[in-house]
Amino acid sequence: TLTEERDATKAKHDSMVVDLEELMAQVKAKEAEIADVAATLTQQDQAIADAAAKFDRQMNIFRETRAGAEQEQAELMQRREDARQRELAQEELVKSHQERMRRLSENQEVCAAEAERLEAAAATAQKVQEAAAAIRIKKAGLSAEEKRSGDQLVALRAQIADRRAAESETRAALEKVQAAIQNAKSVISEADARLPELEAEKKTAAAAKNFKEAARLAAESKALSSSREGSESSLGALEVQEREVRAALEEKSQGVVGLEKQAFAIARMGSVARCKWLLLASAEKRELVDAAAAAENYEGAEHIQNEVDLYQGELNKLVSEYEILPSELADEARNEEVAAGQAQDLSADSSEATAAAVDTDTGTPEAAADSGIGTEGAA
Repeated sequence: TLTEERDATKAKHDSMVVDLEELMAQVKAKEAEIADVAATLTQQDQAIADAAAKFDRQMNIFRETRAGAEQEQAELMQRREDARQRELAQEELVKSHQERMRRLSENQEVCAAEAERLEAAAATAQKVQEAAAAIRIKKAGLSAEEKRSGDQLVALRAQIADRRAAESETRAALEKVQAAIQNAKSVISEADARLPELEAEKKTAAAAKNFKEAARLAAESKALSSSREGSESSLGALEVQEREVRAALEEKSQGVVGLEKQAFAIARMGSVARCKWLLLASAEKRELVDAAAAAENYEGAEHIQNEVDLYQGELNKLVSEYEILPSELADEARNEEVAAGQAQDLSADSSEATAAAVDTDTGTPEAAADSGIGTEGAA
């Protein structure tokens, strides 16, 4: 019958409604899951971005450290080459003296005089070698001190960068609190100006029996009063918060200033060590310049002198930048003068030995040449 068909249709309709409600519930559940997954994805993206920023900072520190290590390695290779050149020069000098002694041994009187002079020259050479060894040890210690200062400076600069980031965050928080305070004061100020106007307008509307307008104005006045009270109640807490954040900002700023002063002090300490190293290295280079000039290797002497000029330029720059006092470099300056004086004494002893050989043998340079002692051998 129609009634039964209607009942069947009604039952089918009710079943479909139930199914639809279940499907809607499932859709809502899925939408909630999707929202949770999206929030998690956002957090993961932020974590990846933070990790990438941290990695970039670490890579920058690594690059700076590697550049410093490469520079130190290059300087070490140069120092080794300089030491090898000095050793070769000393060997040549010793060989020259030995040859002179062998040739002069044929004449006992000349040999005795020459032996005495050679003994003095050997003593001077020994002093030069000892001074050079002491300078090498001193330079190694200064390089180590400079490296320690550099390592400490890298770590301090990383701390300064972190402190500056925290300082910027605190400054942003302070600006936010100050904006909230200004907003609260603006609300209070505007309410103080508007409330008397609303009260007057309300009385005027009531006197004119415009009760609808009077009710609207009363509601506006009530809402404005409530807003003012809320702003006034939050203003005190905001001002306390501002003082706390400002104090934290000052503390962090002072911490950054302290670290920067400490970094400058460490950089200056390393620069003092570098200046001392430059003074010692300049003394060694000047010895090589004199030796090359004496051998008439003027091109080599000019090349080495250019290195000395570079050392001097770097030294002047560091002294000016860090206001390094002469008294701080006095020991190395004296070492440089002593090394130069000893090298000059050694050269003078060699010249005197040549002159003595000429006078004792025949009194002529030609005779000295015949005996195997020429100006080049003396040098």
